[in-house]
Amino acid sequence: MTVKHFFPVEVEGEDYNLLYHAPSSKIARVPKHADMEKMSDEVIYQTFEKLKEVSITPKHREYGKGSIGITFMSSRTCNLSCVYCFAGEGEYGDSEVKSKYISSDLYLDSVKAIDEMYPEGIKSISFFGGEPLLYFKEIESFVPEFEQYFISRGREVPYIGISTNGSLLTNKKLEFIKQHNIKIVMSFDGPKEINDIARIVQKEGASIYDTVIKAIEKTKSHGVSFSIQMTINQNHIKQYKPGLAAEWLEIMEKYETENLAIVVVETDHADLQIKDKAHLEVLDQMVREITRYYINKLYEETPVIRAKGMIAALIQLAKGKYVDSCSAGHSVFVDTDGGIYPCHMFCNDDQFLLGNVRDGGMDREKVNVQANIDRMDGDRCKVCIAQSVCSFWCKGIQYLSTGDMYEVLDSRCVFQIANVEECLKALANLKKGTDMYTRFWNNVANANKQAQ
Repeated sequence: MTVKHFFPVEVEGEDYNLLYHAPSSKIARVPKHADMEKMSDEVIYQTFEKLKEVSITPKHREYGKGSIGITFMSSRTCNLSCVYCFAGEGEYGDSEVKSKYISSDLYLDSVKAIDEMYPEGIKSISFFGGEPLLYFKEIESFVPEFEQYFISRGREVPYIGISTNGSLLTNKKLEFIKQHNIKIVMSFDGPKEINDIARIVQKEGASIYDTVIKAIEKTKSHGVSFSIQMTINQNHIKQYKPGLAAEWLEIMEKYETENLAIVVVETDHADLQIKDKAHLEVLDQMVREITRYYINKLYEETPVIRAKGMIAALIQLAKGKYVDSCSAGHSVFVDTDGGIYPCHMFCNDDQFLLGNVRDGGMDREKVNVQANIDRMDGDRCKVCIAQSVCSFWCKGIQYLSTGDMYEVLDSRCVFQIANVEECLKALANLKKGTDMYTRFWNNVANANKQAQ
């Protein structure tokens, strides 16, 4: 399929629409009466001939080149039973076959082995699950050794993160987390009446919302940095009306999280998934409202942008750079048996096994194949307005959901396209030479620094 380069964007309430050139990130205003939908790229290039020289070139990745991130399957079990969890309520399919957790020795062996494979070093490690805090003693034993491994070699200690539901955070654990500068990501889906439908405590009658609120307050009292991941599901869609998304965001803002990652659910549960046309239309409206909420903050004097991902496309459009596709393969996932996979989405399918840290290596050819699978190899991405800045294309989720890494998911596409179109409108509406123009770009620059 031929790659499409030009995309029309309808602008409500103005006497113009937009024409966007994806390879260059150039935006042009066009009269409302111009029917851009009927014009081919070839016809449009007759007017914008210089843009023919600009093309999209995905970065080539190679085994052993560049730095690498490691995510650990710290626990194959969980103390919650979240209905939409891709891991089967957090318990993974073959937890009886593989060990339930990673030992401190295996953590360190993994770091040493992968560090040798990638001479430019390890840029980050993350503890994942399941619920990593179920086996915190192993993490507690490993982290000081991990730090010493790098310090003794005169190297900077990489970023350390942990993804948790927050229910097992104690004062002692938080003291350790603060001491070792570990960044926390907590799962939290918003208002109690929505959060507790899909996120379920195994103890009957308990509320995970109440538990997470206490964990947030406790984390803040220890001065520990944390982020929140909010998963939008069908319950958000059913409750949504114009203006409500902004109200939800105001509630989330008060928790003073370092970052608020907003994602859309992918699940087989019919009462949670966002798949039918009506639900997708509501999702489109909601995402546009959320995007505008954060774009409007860029006009404030000293804004705090919590959901940095909602303006990430705007930043990349301003830079005019291609956003790398899904990181699976140029980051790796280590399972409880030492098996290395492109990411956690593939850990129950051994056709994606890249190697084992106990054996001291990975299959170079397999790594190179996985690392270079790019969204622009898929037909729908070739003709999508978000082709150059998409951060929702995930080969793991797509493979688990459809059996095909290139088969994109409608809900994720709707989310990203709505976000990109609102970012393009904001950029086209800026007026050079004004104080608001200067303030906007200063705030964008600051947000970009914070996101790095």
